[in-house]
Amino acid sequence: MLFSEIIGQASIKERLIATVKENRISHARLFLGKPGYGALPMAIAYSQYILCTGNKDLDSCGTCSSCLKVNKLIHPDLHFSFPVNTNPDIVKTNPTSEPFMPLFREMFKESPYFDLNDWHVKSGLATKQTNINVYESALIMRNLALKAFESEYKITIIWMAERMNIQSANKLLKILEEPPAKTLFFLVAESEESLLATILSRTQLIKVGRIDSGSIKAELAKEFDVTPERASSIAHLADGDYIQAKRLMEATQEEMFNKENFTEWMRYCYKANIISLIDWSEKMGKCGREQLKNFLEYGLHIFRESIIMNSNASDLMRLEGDELTFAKNFSPFINKANIMALMTLFNESHYAIERNANSKIILLDMSFKIAKLVRVKEV
Repeated sequence: MLFSEIIGQASIKERLIATVKENRISHARLFLGKPGYGALPMAIAYSQYILCTGNKDLDSCGTCSSCLKVNKLIHPDLHFSFPVNTNPDIVKTNPTSEPFMPLFREMFKESPYFDLNDWHVKSGLATKQTNINVYESALIMRNLALKAFESEYKITIIWMAERMNIQSANKLLKILEEPPAKTLFFLVAESEESLLATILSRTQLIKVGRIDSGSIKAELAKEFDVTPERASSIAHLADGDYIQAKRLMEATQEEMFNKENFTEWMRYCYKANIISLIDWSEKMGKCGREQLKNFLEYGLHIFRESIIMNSNASDLMRLEGDELTFAKNFSPFINKANIMALMTLFNESHYAIERNANSKIILLDMSFKIAKLVRVKEV
């Protein structure tokens, strides 16, 4: 990973580059900061800069054999340790990072900005407590016993170092204090308080702080189809955390998708436009099941807000902007005579889609039923 691919953090990049140029590479560094601030990408970019064998000035060359391997996390002199646990499909006893490394590479390829929760989902460990255990420490020691394969240095990056249990941390203390020649340890952690004081005392601290809003805004504009105003708003709400910015952006995109398609659907249903309903069902039926389930949940949300609006309980409403305008126009068609039938229809369809029923058929059947139900008047 190139330094230029890291969002913001210009001053930290300059400091790290200077340590290499001035031959002041510390054998143990702690990159401290939230995952969304870029502590892990910074440690990897620094490793790539150190291992780069090409023409490097303000960044790695990005084209030499070493850079290409680091970018794919397959360099033989760059090792990773991170929190794991047993997974019947990967390792059943004495878990270490090694068998999980292909998944870690996939995670990094998808985005270098991820947190422990993302990793738990990716690795199938969402229901387990993960840590860096004593077996992992033994693996680190074994890797360090090997000679460097291709480079001057051997580097070990320990991600989420605060997840080292006491036995693991104690096993690494001596080697952190007196490492083999040309051996580097880069610890990446979010919580300084969760690390042993003896670990902290043996590392040079690099605090990776919040990313400036301008850099987040620029990255959102590059990665997503978003207006400058919306990118600026999300960058402000993210408070320097790019992971949070991405989640806000993705939630916004899903919200827009649901709102636009639900509005279109209800319009076709009210007009009983059969051709348009068939086309709409064909289009929406191509969506993934999870996306369709979320879409139906959005419909239930609009029904709830419409009933509240009809009850003049505006203080309980959770709509604003375009959604509120749509609900005001749509709510007259939702009443006590049809609300239970509509909610039952949506809940049963949600269950059917979850059970792998044909989405196109389900949506078309719903369309014909909704076309009748929105015409039902309250007695």
